Amino acid sequence: MRFSIIVSEVIAFLSVAVFAAPNEITPRENPVAIPAKLIPESIVNATALGVDVWGPVPDDATKGNGFYTATPGTLGWAWIRAQQDLGSYEDLLESRGLLPSAAVEKRQTTSITVNAYSGDWCTGSAWHFTNPAYNVRVLPSENSFWYSFGFSYRTLRANENVQLRRGPYNGDRCQTWHGTINGPTQAGICWQIASTTCFEMKQT
Repeated sequence: MRFSIIVSEVIAFLSVAVFAAPNEITPRENPVAIPAKLIPESIVNATALGVDVWGPVPDDATKGNGFYTATPGTLGWAWIRAQQDLGSYEDLLESRGLLPSAAVEKRQTTSITVNAYSGDWCTGSAWHFTNPAYNVRVLPSENSFWYSFGFSYRTLRANENVQLRRGPYNGDRCQTWHGTINGPTQAGICWQIASTTCFEMKQT
């Protein structure tokens, strides 16, 4: 009950907060408030925990070689999950003259980021791979399987795709191709996949 009250308060805050700092608002003569029901749940949840979804990944996320990983219940996980919905939320803010441009400038990158999850529908432990290079097979240093994917900062373009691969713990974890996520993709979509241990960004 207490959590639902907190979430309600956060939703109400997000609905009006953009008016509180006019120097951070994209100029528009008649900005239109955003109904609370249109604010993505992941952004509401992250904000309720005090996470700046436009800021850097929180300190409790673990940094690997070219990626971050986080477990459910941490600030890092809330931040990673919110990144998938941030692009479409920014589009909504911009359409109503409410996009906080100063906040957007805090982003660490404008390139695509791949978010991988150990659970279905973007749940479980999360990995955040920033700007993976084309034609380079990506896998975490630890032995893990991914079951869903999402994209941050931008979506896959029409000439891009993500090759999904898997292999045994004690062998080549990129051994077998088993699927592809083809662009163009829509913002905020969580891709449900078969068990995956390796992915590769491709451009056609």
